[in-house]
Amino acid sequence: MRDPAVLALYALHLSAAELAAVLGGAPIVRPFWPPQQCRGAVVGLHAEGAVVGEALLAGFASDPEGGCRWSFGPVTRYARLLPYLAIKRAMASPMPAAPLGTLTLARDWDAFA
Repeated sequence: MRDPAVLALYALHLSAAELAAVLGGAPIVRPFWPPQQCRGAVVGLHAEGAVVGEALLAGFASDPEGGCRWSFGPVTRYARLLPYLAIKRAMASPMPAAPLGTLTLARDWDAFA
């Protein structure tokens, strides 16, 4: 069963430096615009083989120095990491299975039954 508190349907593949920036509330700059399905959506934050949490991809705009600036809303950290080895070199891919306990606490599970 999927954890009903997990909203992300796609995981963005980030470098360790990009993940640190997002966790710190800073935007990231990439040479390209985000994938269409991720714009204005809650996305999983994937780096170094795991999805660590999720955040709204709140905005994107041309960066004055080139590329595109991606900004995120507040990050919701998962209670446990979701191991995920992305096979292809895409910017994003469908989220891995997010079992109960990824974001909800065990005592909350009955509310979703």
